[in-house]
Amino acid sequence: MRNGRPGEQKFSPGELMYRRYVQEDFDGDSLKPARFSIPPSLNREQYSQPEDVIFSEMGEFDHHGVLECNVEGLAVTVLDDRQMEYIFVPVHLPEENNYSHSEMWADCTQTQQRMERPSRIARKTYRTMVSRRFKVRITSKK
Repeated sequence: MRNGRPGEQKFSPGELMYRRYVQEDFDGDSLKPARFSIPPSLNREQYSQPEDVIFSEMGEFDHHGVLECNVEGLAVTVLDDRQMEYIFVPVHLPEENNYSHSEMWADCTQTQQRMERPSRIARKTYRTMVSRRFKVRITSKK
């Protein structure tokens, strides 16, 4: 629970980030890039356990699994088709019922702006790069 606490924006490069998935998100052993939303919704290790990502009093995520990747693996730099450089950074965005909620946003080097959704090509490149970096922590149930 958030309980009025502000977000904590200091992330260690080794801090794990968790997200839920279903088996359909995979093609063999690889996470399908198209199933990876931008900005990705993640839980940070500092304030949650992997199981928290799939907890629901209603059981709506009982068949989901949990993926993990450290901040360093998600904080990558990409160029788009206009040669705009985007550096992806974690942003802690607590929700009332999920204090650990975070997302990866992009800092544009040229404009010095932080944004949720960079250019379409930057998003596609980012999804392709980081989808390979997630590892299964808890296997989904089919």
